[in-house]
Amino acid sequence: MLEALVRNWGWLLFRAVLAVSYGMAAFAWRDNAFVSFVYLFGFYAIFDGMAALAIAIDVKAAHGFGSLLLESLVRIAGGLIALGEPRVVVAFPQFFAAWAILAGAAEIVVAIVLRRELVGEWPLPFAGAMSIMTAILLLLAIPVMEGVPSFKWLVGPYTIIYGVSLLALTRRLHQLAQEMDAG
Repeated sequence: MLEALVRNWGWLLFRAVLAVSYGMAAFAWRDNAFVSFVYLFGFYAIFDGMAALAIAIDVKAAHGFGSLLLESLVRIAGGLIALGEPRVVVAFPQFFAAWAILAGAAEIVVAIVLRRELVGEWPLPFAGAMSIMTAILLLLAIPVMEGVPSFKWLVGPYTIIYGVSLLALTRRLHQLAQEMDAG
């Protein structure tokens, strides 16, 4: 699986930049535009999931393919539901929390599989744990949250930190790609 991930470090870089961009956009979002905030998430999740799917397709013959596929499908499905189901707006914090738990669990499974091949691979389990911790914090905060203002202060930092952890993994995979090309 490591060799396929090394080949696809560019897709991971795309996902990292996308996550950081979404987090920054969340911080900048107007406080009264919750419906469009949900749509922004939908587009982010679809594009992130499509990039994850591109990686999963290349890894299909390797051990761990199922967890990569699950993560990509959870991300794409979350985006499609956010864009296509108007009732999601009413329960968006709960929906986002469920999405983050499923995606985080899939990332942790991928990290466990990858651990057999890559020493010092901390960014992916960290990203998975961040997803789950953010979901738990979100579920605890729902009773006091009111619209975009409070939601963006949890989602913004989460996606930026998530993106930075993917950048760290991308850097490691890019280094391995250079070593493989040189060797």
